[in-house]
Amino acid sequence: MKKNKKFGGKCILEHPMPYVDYWMGVNESFYRDPDILIKPGYSRFSRGVIKRMKEECSTADFIQVHSSFVRGHL
Repeated sequence: MKKNKKFGGKCILEHPMPYVDYWMGVNESFYRDPDILIKPGYSRFSRGVIKRMKEECSTADFIQVHSSFVRGHL
């Protein structure tokens, strides 16, 4: 994306989920809730992935989402 922008291109990011801070907050609530026995480990992201996702969102000229829910949480 950065190289494309450097040469004057436009970037469209397809983003099927809410912004990573919102997503991680929801996940953390699952981990803190003792009544939820199955923990969604596959939905947690490393710091590096979180950083990259935030950079992609801030670099994109347009962000395509799949639902109004996601649009409301970007």
